[in-house]
Amino acid sequence: MRYRLLTLLLTAALLSGCSQGTADVPEPAETTNAQTTQAETTTEAFVPPPAEYETADNSAEILAAAQEQTEQMRQRFGEDIPAFEPAELVTIIENPDEMTYSGIFEQGIQYGQKSYTYIIRDSHGNDIGESLQPENEMVFNEAYVYDSDGHIIKDYILHDDNMTIVTDTYENGVLKHGMFEHLKLEDGELKPVWEYFYDEHGNLLETYRFKDGIKEVMNLMKNEYDENGQLVCAETFGDDTETDYLLWTTCYEYDEKDKLVLTEVYYNDYLTKSVQSEYFSFGSLHRETTEKYDENGELTDKNVIEYSYDDPDHVHQIVEYEQGKQTYKAIFKYKIIDNT
Repeated sequence: MRYRLLTLLLTAALLSGCSQGTADVPEPAETTNAQTTQAETTTEAFVPPPAEYETADNSAEILAAAQEQTEQMRQRFGEDIPAFEPAELVTIIENPDEMTYSGIFEQGIQYGQKSYTYIIRDSHGNDIGESLQPENEMVFNEAYVYDSDGHIIKDYILHDDNMTIVTDTYENGVLKHGMFEHLKLEDGELKPVWEYFYDEHGNLLETYRFKDGIKEVMNLMKNEYDENGQLVCAETFGDDTETDYLLWTTCYEYDEKDKLVLTEVYYNDYLTKSVQSEYFSFGSLHRETTEKYDENGELTDKNVIEYSYDDPDHVHQIVEYEQGKQTYKAIFKYKIIDNT
């Protein structure tokens, strides 16, 4: 469930690209690239948080646990890891209505066990911690080093007694090189995993993988961009033979506002998945419709995800539908942290 939630949040953030200057309330129902979906619902643009989903304020204990873990990171790996400085706490109530479904699949499956996830963000809006309740478990802690232009040049991620370190190198404000390294705390050995190279515009060009600390010669990914710098094609190659062979191809289409409206994924030569994205007139993601296909081009699954907001920059609610029936729901609440 947590992987799904983080994927949905990341998708909304990447596709929306909202700015602080879009506070004027638009016409709620207006969308672009409108499509008919299985979910016969209309998502209003701005929806106030419902009173029935009020939760206890656990922010003090959650922040204290995150700060303690960050200090442990600093003690073990050095003062290069930034101190814990939270700016916002996001509370996500997953499946708040504890809905139960049966008959959607061949066997009845119960959905909707109510759960809480807390995401901690820094002043740049990046996640620096996540906690699950009621277990009071810190899932991960993350710390960033920023340069004078606000670019992340070092990213430390502590997860399940393992440390991941991502280092990005900028030249004249343009991203040129990236290194993804993994450290097992049990043996303390830092090993490279991925290496990334970028063009003169900061677009990802090549990706190489390491095995047992040794860099493979094969480039595992090739990207193609249009004249506006938009990614239009991403090719992924197999890596279990001595020669490159094309495995996956992902194609992207954009509208006149440079918003991503269609993603198509091909395995070898056949279409396996398409994703249609629709937006509110203020630019935030409204609806995603995902269709999956078999080798014969037959539709095998259709999924609809709808987003609503309590302001242009904050997702208020995510609802997911399978075969026209609601199967997932998440409510979001935001709290500013005063560090003074």
